[in-house]
Amino acid sequence: MLRRRVIAAFVVVTALIADDLPESVIKLARVKTKVAGWLEHLPNYTCLVTVQRMSQSPRAPAFTPIDKMWYDIAHSNGRELFAWPGSGRFSEHPITTAVTYGVSSDGEFALHAKTVFTGGYATIRFHGREDLNGRESLRWDYVIPLFGSAWTINHAGREAQVSSHGSFWIDAERLDLIRLEVYADGLPADFPDRDASTTVDYGPVRMGARDVLLPQTATLILAEQSGTRNRNVMEFSHCRQYAGESSIRFDTEDAPSTSSVAPESAEAELPSGVPLRLQLSESIDSRTAAIGDPVNAALVTDVIQHGRTLILAGATVRGRIRRIERQAGPAVPSVVEIEFIEMEFSGKRARFFGELKRLEGSVNGLRTISSPAIPGAARLSFEGSSFHLSRGTIMLWTTEGLKRLERSGPSVGQQPVRFRY
Repeated sequence: MLRRRVIAAFVVVTALIADDLPESVIKLARVKTKVAGWLEHLPNYTCLVTVQRMSQSPRAPAFTPIDKMWYDIAHSNGRELFAWPGSGRFSEHPITTAVTYGVSSDGEFALHAKTVFTGGYATIRFHGREDLNGRESLRWDYVIPLFGSAWTINHAGREAQVSSHGSFWIDAERLDLIRLEVYADGLPADFPDRDASTTVDYGPVRMGARDVLLPQTATLILAEQSGTRNRNVMEFSHCRQYAGESSIRFDTEDAPSTSSVAPESAEAELPSGVPLRLQLSESIDSRTAAIGDPVNAALVTDVIQHGRTLILAGATVRGRIRRIERQAGPAVPSVVEIEFIEMEFSGKRARFFGELKRLEGSVNGLRTISSPAIPGAARLSFEGSSFHLSRGTIMLWTTEGLKRLERSGPSVGQQPVRFRY
């Protein structure tokens, strides 16, 4: 009886203390608990990382593309592994050790978030409410001292461990992490770089039967003492729960396919340069659409190459809404970005890499269609603050292959700069 009274008294006191706390403190505690749970229970999965590297000389008006790089990242039992596309061989060494020139980094996937939300050294202060891309959000600012940071920058043979400060934004209703900004502090005066920052945007991704919060885009900006600025834009896409290893390829010749798993879960590779007519299975409407919502389509006509039918009509293509931008005012266009992740046909699955060429027929309010750096994604811009794609809309795509590296400028001579944990 006494034990029950003590427990009851403890509950009452806790409730009274909670009533006296500011709302921002209570919400911060909930946010930290939610993010910590997300980081602790990440499933085993793989994602494709598309990195666009750019540079801006002191007198140049804008950034110039240097190259575009792709690699796969895998989260396996708490470890982050990487592999070049198509190799199927993941390495425990960080990507920064494999890139021999230019700016490379790791930490954007989870390590920055772990330092802020679970490291135990961050001092956090509530900033206020803000609008972030049309979403009502709550902003907090934070500072991480040097002894609580593992972030290091290596340039021209010199290495500096840095402290940091920044901000993070949380969805005001769902309390989901939306954005995290990190700024490096304490770089030595004679170090080759004077400023460094990273911005990571997050969104929900369907993994099995549940949604998982994962990075969508990360932007790293590095300012050198010489006045040169470097920018890496990293897009995380094609994220799927890891179930096994398999390799099935379509060849132009009648070469046999191989697989290390059962046929019903076999992994295939789509041929490049094949036109696809895909029909939306559900409508996409700005009044109900949300980032992370599933987007499904069906193949309308058979895929035939060199006189051989590779994929029959009816094959399913699965994806999601990757980004939504809605701003007030009729002069500002609204944007929806969709990402197709995989195609399923004849008991096989294949990662979907392609470019949207056009839509059949007229779509009310559609202004432009563009292709972001992500293979398999399309960005549609509409007039005004709303958008609508009807069920049954026909989309014309062309499949494309995936390279390891695509050079755009003179980057081979650049010294390697590495950001790592």
